[in-house]
Amino acid sequence: MKFSAILLAPLLTLPAVAADDPGRQVLACFAIPPQAANLNDLQIEATVSVDALGRASNIEVTTLVPNTEISKAAVEAFVRAVKRCGPYQAPGGSFVVHFSLDDEPDPAVTVTMPAH
Repeated sequence: MKFSAILLAPLLTLPAVAADDPGRQVLACFAIPPQAANLNDLQIEATVSVDALGRASNIEVTTLVPNTEISKAAVEAFVRAVKRCGPYQAPGGSFVVHFSLDDEPDPAVTVTMPAH
């Protein structure tokens, strides 16, 4: 008996993300863990160093509010997203990314490029 397989892939269209917008890049890859989805006061801030190819070479979490086991799961997912979503354009070799989940329906991400 001979079998043949046909692979059917669903058509998935992701929004275009500008390579020069690290905040949008991270947000596009970050999935908030289900247990952390109801944290209305979640704040994560990290300094991200990038190598010459724009890959995250070091991620230092500088702020985590609240500092609970549930928010720690969120920060682990956040760090994985930062690692996965490059390459980043960071002229000074680093950037600071701030993620907040508050009473608004959508999370907010802001990025600061250090002066160099």
